[in-house]
Amino acid sequence: MLKNKRYLKLIWTIGFLSTIGVIGFFQFSGTFWTAWDFQAIDYFYKEAVKSGHGPKSSSRVVYLAIDNGTYQYFHKNNLDRGDLAKINQALNEVRPESVFYDIIFKRYTDPEADSIFAESVRELGVVYFPVGFSLVDQPQEIKFKDGHTRDILNAILEKQPYSSGSPHPFHAARSLLPIDEFSNAAFNTGHISSPSDSDGIYRHFPLIIQLNGKLFPGLPLSIFLDYVRVSFDEIKVYWGKEILIPATRESFLDEDVVIPIDNRGRVYIPFAHYWESSFLQKNDFEKMTVQSLLKHAQNESLSGNLAEFYEGNFVFIADFSTGISDTGHTQLEQMVPLVSIHANLVNSFLTNTFYREWSFKKFALLISLIGLIFCLSAMPKNSFFLYAAGFIVALSILGFTWSQILQFSLLPLVSTLIGSLVIFVGLVTGIQLLAAREKAFIHKAFSKYLSPVLVKGLLDNPQLLQSGGEERFMTVLFADMIGFTPLSEKFGAVKLAQTMNDYFTELTSILLSEGGTITQYAGDEVMVCFGAPLDIKDHADRAVKAGLAIHRRLKVCEKKWERAGVPQLSCKVGINTGKMFFGNLGSKQVYYYSVMGDNVNLASRLESVNKLYSSYIIISEFTLEQLTPGRFRTRILDIVKVKGKSNAVKIYEVYGDQSDQVDPADSRYFEAYQQGFDAYLAQSFPEARGIFQTALTLRPGDLALTTLIRHIDSINPEEIPPDWDGSIALTKK
Repeated sequence: MLKNKRYLKLIWTIGFLSTIGVIGFFQFSGTFWTAWDFQAIDYFYKEAVKSGHGPKSSSRVVYLAIDNGTYQYFHKNNLDRGDLAKINQALNEVRPESVFYDIIFKRYTDPEADSIFAESVRELGVVYFPVGFSLVDQPQEIKFKDGHTRDILNAILEKQPYSSGSPHPFHAARSLLPIDEFSNAAFNTGHISSPSDSDGIYRHFPLIIQLNGKLFPGLPLSIFLDYVRVSFDEIKVYWGKEILIPATRESFLDEDVVIPIDNRGRVYIPFAHYWESSFLQKNDFEKMTVQSLLKHAQNESLSGNLAEFYEGNFVFIADFSTGISDTGHTQLEQMVPLVSIHANLVNSFLTNTFYREWSFKKFALLISLIGLIFCLSAMPKNSFFLYAAGFIVALSILGFTWSQILQFSLLPLVSTLIGSLVIFVGLVTGIQLLAAREKAFIHKAFSKYLSPVLVKGLLDNPQLLQSGGEERFMTVLFADMIGFTPLSEKFGAVKLAQTMNDYFTELTSILLSEGGTITQYAGDEVMVCFGAPLDIKDHADRAVKAGLAIHRRLKVCEKKWERAGVPQLSCKVGINTGKMFFGNLGSKQVYYYSVMGDNVNLASRLESVNKLYSSYIIISEFTLEQLTPGRFRTRILDIVKVKGKSNAVKIYEVYGDQSDQVDPADSRYFEAYQQGFDAYLAQSFPEARGIFQTALTLRPGDLALTTLIRHIDSINPEEIPPDWDGSIALTKK
């Protein structure tokens, strides 16, 4: 069975708001990929590589290693350019596809050795020398010295690819460039700058950067484009999505190559192997040391082995000796030579194997689906289904992450789990709070007959439960609905009860918030005292403030009730201040808390008097005396003797707070009304009548004015008694 409607509404509201909140948080935080997400993915990635489910591996990527044995072979601590020329000469005999030196030859050394090396590079014809830049977020202008290196870079920058999307590329700043003689001899170049992720791991490489405001390729991209005979200006860069290398008629491609990138132009580096081998997994690409190459080259019987190792392959030459600084941490292991970044990227180009990171749109859809699952599982009465769904979703996310790795797709695991947890906790907390609230409601159902203030007072003063009470100076308020009879005739009993419950709910929340104690509901009338059982110094202010708040709240509720077919509801309020008796009344078996006395009866009469003056809130002169001076806007209405009372009482209308804006016409009306009333009390009846008639033009049909004019018209100046006080006797309650 499903939960009741209140629960279901809460479930869907919390589920919707939590889901939108999670999606909005990640959207406005700038990224939904965090360092924690990548660190979690690293674990799955390692397992995929270990189990043989990692990136494909091409046999055409090989390393030519300068290691400790190489220095021993040359009997040197540093290799000179003449020694490196011997490497090029040996490779020239076996015709590799391309040769990449993971060295930036930025300085001249021995002129003869430099010349020999440059010539060997030219003869080999497939050598790539890298350029390096420090990468920053803001555009920088780099001025290159005149020479071949500058000309080569400018030639690349002249060929710009198609670009679209919302780029946020890295910008080249300071540069490290090979000397002109070597650049002129090399086949091509590209950058090797590769900033690590925020946690120091090399997971991404920017295939495209901006150099002097134009796009510039990374070296792995340059090598592959040259290999497949596609010009740099033929590719298409869709920032935040992919780089497309088209299979043109002139290219060696059978199909387009698509490389997923982020809006910085970075690709996730698909390391195919561990660098260090073990019995669990194959080591990185094939390696041969420089000394092995040279020894084989000098032995004709072994030259065939060299051709098999190098011919048509992509050779990466780097220093792997002890103490080299060009190492870093990857998602697979620590302290790996960074030349492996470029070797693995060229491998990914050759095998067309790349990992695509989830887009925000896919992430938002997944979070929405999880939110829907949680909401559906929270609907049954038994909460077991929600907790079971939480457990299953968490396991499913882990399993789904692994399946995505196998499909070369990267899911932001931690962000997904955190987002799911927020939705789950939101639903659990909301349901628990509602359950606790309902239990408290059932447990304290009787207390709803009394105000929270009264309940607290009774708890603090148990003796008040005894029969009897005391007399205290305080304020009492009566509020009576206008139009209750037509409403009861229009609606049936059920609809009427529902409407009255809504009406009293609005009133009660205001009255209780101002410290009132609701002592009685009678039909469409409510009776409230301020100042008991707990003594409140500003009880008159609170009562008047509550009356104004009721009038405003009912105005706000008009649209809601109108949609439900309920006519406009308003109420009349009467307020009086004075000594009253309060306490428990009744018998030993049944008792109730209330107030009584002449001042209570006067407040009840004042509430009824509103209909004679078309007013909403009437207070007595005794309440006016207790109000904070200048806090409320009031005007005298009349001097009356209510039915059953011989003493006259000045009554006042409260029409707002002092801070409320008053229309200029209303200000003139109230001023004229006061002048006319002063003349009326001074028995200057013709003057008073004239002023009232003038004020009536400002507010036609005003009952307060017409009532006073009738008073004046009914007075015979010759029959005015000496003790005339301007009051009228009311004959109705």
